[in-house]
Amino acid sequence: MALPELITIEELFGSPERTRASISPDGTRIAWLAPWKNRLNVWVSSVDSDTDARCVTADETRSVTSYYWTDDPRRLLYTQDIDGDENWHVHRVDLEDPDDPVVDLTPFPGTKVLELDLPAERPGKVIVQLNARKPEEFDLAEIDIVTGELAVLAENPGHVYGWLWGADGELFARTLTEEGDFALSRWNATAGELELITTFDGADYPVGINPFEMAPDGAGVWIGSTRGTDLTRVVRVDLTTGAETEVDSHPTLDLDGSRRAVAADP
Repeated sequence: MALPELITIEELFGSPERTRASISPDGTRIAWLAPWKNRLNVWVSSVDSDTDARCVTADETRSVTSYYWTDDPRRLLYTQDIDGDENWHVHRVDLEDPDDPVVDLTPFPGTKVLELDLPAERPGKVIVQLNARKPEEFDLAEIDIVTGELAVLAENPGHVYGWLWGADGELFARTLTEEGDFALSRWNATAGELELITTFDGADYPVGINPFEMAPDGAGVWIGSTRGTDLTRVVRVDLTTGAETEVDSHPTLDLDGSRRAVAADP
């Protein structure tokens, strides 16, 4: 039997022709990632035809891998570091003014943006977690996309490793306790402190809790729970009571045709 044709390293690790396509909020444009000078960059065209397609970023050193439509389809955001230093910054592109230079919205040396959110209730704003104040602590900040003005929403008290944006602008934090457990707390902006909602036994989550996302109603979070089992299921945690409600799970698992029951929550 003939051996299969070998795949070259260049083909295996090369950039895709197109990937991560998405449509603008007003439905008039489509964006995607595609090579420009052998690096992935953001391209934009009208939804009806790509004859007007143009590359709107110009990074020939390192591929752009993440971009975001804003509520104003004129402006698009993307994240990029400098020469692979992994200090990710948020950049703005003006799609209606090709001559307008790309703007770094987080122009602080050594700063890294961990997460980015564009809540519908905050038009024209982007919420970021960044360590501009202290390298080892990530604060939650809001940036005006047009002016670049930055306002700190919550200053990390020292042990927050992740922030969540809730309903009506409520803020929540994920922390790790001294005992190695995970904690979910509400941020009291007036007192500048955290109010514990619930904890998750660290022994049940040896590699962390994933996913950990705000539910659409903003009153709960969806997590990947492994409490009481070695399998992950989706659970909703109420942000008022801390109560867990199962969203989805698979009662049995088929391994090589042998079925076994999945342990339920105690």
